[in-house]
Amino acid sequence: MRYKIREGIVMTHVCGVHMMVPLRVLREQKIPIRKIPNAIAMAIQMFSKGMSEQGTIDFIAVMSRNADKALLREKLFEAMEKLCEAGYLVKEEENPKQ
Repeated sequence: MRYKIREGIVMTHVCGVHMMVPLRVLREQKIPIRKIPNAIAMAIQMFSKGMSEQGTIDFIAVMSRNADKALLREKLFEAMEKLCEAGYLVKEEENPKQ
């Protein structure tokens, strides 16, 4: 499963903090600005560049020095699922390589 930023949401990085910022249209729907962890921001950026789920997990595991990839995957996708439920991300199916 891959995730992408919902239309009307901008991800930005200010003073070392990653944030999901709704544009005016979504602010009227009461979607607030939300800080997100670095690992989540990295995953979203990598998915948007077309990297596979496994490639993304492997890269973040190396960058965060986390040897337990299964636990990392579980926590990462749990957090991304919460962002989906809150209206910041949308799911998209990963295209299998042909």
